[in-house]
Amino acid sequence: MTSEAETIGVQSSIAAKIYDTQMSGFSTDGSWSKASIDVIRRSLKDLGILDYVPDAKMLYNDQFVPVRF
Repeated sequence: MTSEAETIGVQSSIAAKIYDTQMSGFSTDGSWSKASIDVIRRSLKDLGILDYVPDAKMLYNDQFVPVRF
């Protein structure tokens, strides 16, 4: 069985630091912050995926998880 560290080609101690860093940025209740949604909205235009910044409501459905605004 291959470890995550082997999969991405780094030492286990580095993989642990990557994990801790990434996990600290995730929501604990599944909700999105306005700032996070704004980053995604702008990136869609910046990356050339869209030629406009979409309305935030086009990116999520709060039927199951509330969005914090």
